[in-house]
This record gives sequence, structure tokens and C-alpha cells, in this order.
Amino acid sequence: MKSLFTLVVIAAMSLGMRGAAVDAAPINKSAKRTSKRANQPNVTGMESATYHCELGKKVTIYRNAEDNNAIVLRWNKRLYRMVRIETSTGADRFENEKNGMVWIGIPAKGILLDSRNGRQLANECKTALAS
Repeated sequence: MKSLFTLVVIAAMSLGMRGAAVDAAPINKSAKRTSKRANQPNVTGMESATYHCELGKKVTIYRNAEDNNAIVLRWNKRLYRMVRIETSTGADRFENEKNGMVWIGIPAKGILLDSRNGRQLANECKTALAS
């Protein structure tokens, strides 16, 4: 990365554009993190339920009492907006198509899947009420 930055500075100086080197500076990493957080769903005022899963993993589901067709799911310190997908079995199925996240909930437990990579992220997820 430094060699690329050095080449940009040298090229800018040789062309007489000394101010161009300022634009080539790396972006502040904390600014990137802030913008990602700003795009996360707002869960203020929503009801939440925390599920404790196998291998010490944890999933939190946020629900708006007025909207039964969407949830917000917290996994690994990130929030995902999930929309309901109708099922023939009556299980709750919510998906985030962009990230490939799938939450399947039945009264006794839930499971979190990564549909992009075809693997389970969390299994045997139960709330304190379901235990």
C-alpha cells in the first residue's frame, strides 16, 4: 500500500499537481466503521428475545408488535433486517437475501443458516422460556 501511495505522490509531483497527493491518502478506518453502523436497522422500542445456542453462541431477535412480517436479528455484533418467507409447515422463516442469512424458528428452538455458503451458523437456539 505504501509503494502505491509513493507512486501516486511521485506522479503528482512530476505533473505539477502537488495537491493531488492529499486525495490519495488512505481512508480513516473509524470512518468506515461509523458509516456501516449508520446503515444498521434501528431497534429502539422493539421487543427482544435472546436465544442461547450450541457452542456458546447467541442470537437476539427484535420484533415490532405492529409488523409480523419482519424482524431484526443480532448475530456477531451486527444487526440484520429479515423479512418473513411463507412456509407450508407453519415455522417462522425470515431471510436477509443480501447477506444470505436465514432464521428458522419453531416454538421449541431456532436455527440460523448461511444460505450463501450452505452451512449452519447456530443450532439448538432456545430462549429461557423454551428451556
